[in-house]
Amino acid sequence: MLTRKQEQGIKILESIVQSEYPFVVSLTIADNKLEAWPTMLNVTLEIDPITLSNFVDIPFANKFKEKHMWDFYSGDNSEMSYLVHLFPDEYSGEMGWKFNHMMDDFMSKAYSQLPVNMRINVYNTSPEYDIPEWALARSTSPRTINTERFYIAKDSKRPTRFED
Repeated sequence: MLTRKQEQGIKILESIVQSEYPFVVSLTIADNKLEAWPTMLNVTLEIDPITLSNFVDIPFANKFKEKHMWDFYSGDNSEMSYLVHLFPDEYSGEMGWKFNHMMDDFMSKAYSQLPVNMRINVYNTSPEYDIPEWALARSTSPRTINTERFYIAKDSKRPTRFED
């Protein structure tokens, strides 16, 4: 369970991320994994794909010309670990792991700048007996942000700009 200040910290982080990455519609944390990963903060990002395409200046993969493919990727249960799935194969290097890592690094640095009481710090959701000795001295260190999943925002329009 998060404190009111920690919830505010997440909202501030969301705002910072949206100013740097305008395709991010919302940012949420995976509450159920706070104890499982006491040094990481897993987040889920809801994105607007058309704004993303314009932001990175890459057209969508031709497979999205077919409505059923778009419906599959943008449906209620769809999720992506990497945004590369939206774009042609030749962009796998820049839109795969590297893109996620760049975003995670930015979010981690921004989150670390928040006041200590507004962050979910390492091991601060763990019982004291579960905290390793080395972590006791670092109890005010922020968790590292990790993008767990991307979802396409429900009100997103189907893309119109495709690879040539």
